[in-house]
Amino acid sequence: MTDSHSLQHINEQALLAEITTALPTYRRILLFAPHPDDEVFGAGGTLEQLGARGCEIHQIIVTTGDCQDDSDTASTRRGESLAAANTLNLPAPQFWDFPDRGLTD
Repeated sequence: MTDSHSLQHINEQALLAEITTALPTYRRILLFAPHPDDEVFGAGGTLEQLGARGCEIHQIIVTTGDCQDDSDTASTRRGESLAAANTLNLPAPQFWDFPDRGLTD
């Protein structure tokens, strides 16, 4: 256990000066997501900001995301992914519809 008195005190402003919050300038982004919704949870906010700056965004959803369960799950997740893209002002993703957990077959 570390004694809190032995920790080096670091100035918060010095730490904040080290953080880069500016997004890089990209012209095009190609994002691969294994399942519908992964693109939003992983990068939705960043994609929205880049798209608002004129970056060309392409999203590819590789599998159905149905957890090998049923088509209702896949359909729901596809709809949620399309709705998220619309909310974030992004173009609709392209769905490749490979079976979930079946890429090694």
